[in-house]
Amino acid sequence: MARKAKQKVVIQTISDKEIDAIHLAIGKMLKERREALNATIDDFAYQVNISRSGLIRIEKGQDLTLRSLLKVVRGLGTTPEELFSAIPHKSSK
Repeated sequence: MARKAKQKVVIQTISDKEIDAIHLAIGKMLKERREALNATIDDFAYQVNISRSGLIRIEKGQDLTLRSLLKVVRGLGTTPEELFSAIPHKSSK
């Protein structure tokens, strides 16, 4: 009986530097979209139930939790898929 060759599993990794760059890109896009709606930080933060300081950190690419990201994305009338598709990414090697 012939033995099947094991396939090597290739696991791709991402560096902290790449993650930080993605966070910054997301924050910048979110801020641009909020400003395009002429929404102030205070008003928008209140409407999506995030603290003002929390929204500022998100727009700076800091403190990005999935929960807060989803609140902001929904408040902007977009989807996570649309947001992430706009982020430049490295192709896999």
